[in-house]
Amino acid sequence: MKTILVSLIVNSLLFSTGSSLVHVEDYKRPSNELKPQVSNVETPTNNPVELDENALTINKTSYQLTEGQNETIAYKVNYEGEYKLSFTSKDESIATVSNKGIITAVKAGSTQVVLVLEANGKTIEKTVDVTVTAAKGSVVFADQEVYIVRGSETTLNYSLSNSSLSESNIIWNSSKPSVATVENGKIKGLSIGETTISATITGNKTTVKVIVTVPLREIKFNPEEIEVSVGEKIEIPELIYVPYDTSSKIKPTLVVEDPTILEIEDQELVGLKLGTTTVKANIGRIVTELKVNVIPKKTDTGASVIPLEVEQTNENQLVLSAKEYDYKKGKKYAFEFPKEAIQEFVSENKESEIVIVIEEALLKENMNGIDSITLTQDTLEGIEYDSLTLRLINSANRPQVGFVIKEPLKSDLNLKYSLTEIKDSSKIYPKVGGKSYRLQFQPIKQEIGVIVDAELLESNLSTMHFLYKYDEKENKLIDTNQEIVTDSSNSLSFNVDSNDYIITFSRISRTNDKSLIIGLLVTIIAMGGISTFIYIKRSRKKNNL
Repeated sequence: MKTILVSLIVNSLLFSTGSSLVHVEDYKRPSNELKPQVSNVETPTNNPVELDENALTINKTSYQLTEGQNETIAYKVNYEGEYKLSFTSKDESIATVSNKGIITAVKAGSTQVVLVLEANGKTIEKTVDVTVTAAKGSVVFADQEVYIVRGSETTLNYSLSNSSLSESNIIWNSSKPSVATVENGKIKGLSIGETTISATITGNKTTVKVIVTVPLREIKFNPEEIEVSVGEKIEIPELIYVPYDTSSKIKPTLVVEDPTILEIEDQELVGLKLGTTTVKANIGRIVTELKVNVIPKKTDTGASVIPLEVEQTNENQLVLSAKEYDYKKGKKYAFEFPKEAIQEFVSENKESEIVIVIEEALLKENMNGIDSITLTQDTLEGIEYDSLTLRLINSANRPQVGFVIKEPLKSDLNLKYSLTEIKDSSKIYPKVGGKSYRLQFQPIKQEIGVIVDAELLESNLSTMHFLYKYDEKENKLIDTNQEIVTDSSNSLSFNVDSNDYIITFSRISRTNDKSLIIGLLVTIIAMGGISTFIYIKRSRKKNNL
């Protein structure tokens, strides 16, 4: 009873002095009063010991801590009897203390921790000073740049340079919140663009660049199929990016499926030879294709240029044909000689023949589908030769018309010709008066030999033919004085130096013009009439005399 009475008296004294320390366990404190942290109670002894100032000693009376730091109070209880030891912080917003005497710094400031030892109805109070300073450190981002897809969220990867710092003290900010926002380290992409996210702690600010993107889903060429002529250069069609506002509009990798048909040069497509191939464009795993049809190049008249290629070479004969082209009715084609191959062949053969194989359909209707088969003047320039025959045959190996050159060309030679039978409705028919053919060439500026297959004229062996120049404007025939006989090779050979001729099966008489004969008859009759009139008149005069 005495011990309890003494405790009550002591506590009454403490309350009267305004102390915040209360050590009686069964006393009910106000809710806003700090509760002391009470240490373990020592085992009681049979003989109580008097409590004096030396029963509780403090080895360190002041503590310097930084925010988040912990330190245990250095104290010693020098009492062998039953006792209670409590620890109380006067300002827990600055520092807290556990029942083991461990001080935890909360924020910068100063406070005190009170130690109260209670035993045998008496108490001893000791105080230690606690000073908390602000912790120093910064946020350390794992990346310098962070990419985020528009409409998505992600948490930034970062750490604190000082482990005693609290993430809750970080102040976050976005330089462009319309691009991306940030809250407690979590960012959300709102629109395409870049923003700078800053994190500030203990006065230190660090930043990270955040790039909001729209991922690429698809790419397509516009258009997806094109044509390019052999030797022509055209720009690569533009790519369409899906979505259109993607931020992934990086330059694609372009690969040609067949580089023998098409090549890419300085971001342009170059047609190399006839054919179809594809150009693949890829950005990462996204791939699209462009179909490219390499077509013949065009002449000024719009005809497709078809290169003639060497099919075979015999002793004195070079065979050329158009190997790769798609014949379409209604289109015009211009055949181009392989210049280097001809130069080499003619240089090695003084008398040579070049056979040109042409699709049979192109030879019909007087070569209506052919724009030209031109041997350029410079092809044979500087080459010495005695005779060069250029012979056209169809794809069925049937001879058509040939051209024989024995002198250097004075101009380009176009081998296109037309051979038509003269109908009785033609204005020239009255002059020829029988079976005949009109043979027309492209402009010729020198004399060359011509060979015509007799079957084209429905002619037989040893049949005689006659050749006339034809002046269409005057509708006049000029005899070339060439009598042509179908030879053993079943062909007719003659020379030409103009572009329009008539081949007949009989010689045309110079008096064959009916109008001329009629005119002569009229003249004779008229002259006879005049003579008779004069004679009668004279006779009458004599009679009158």
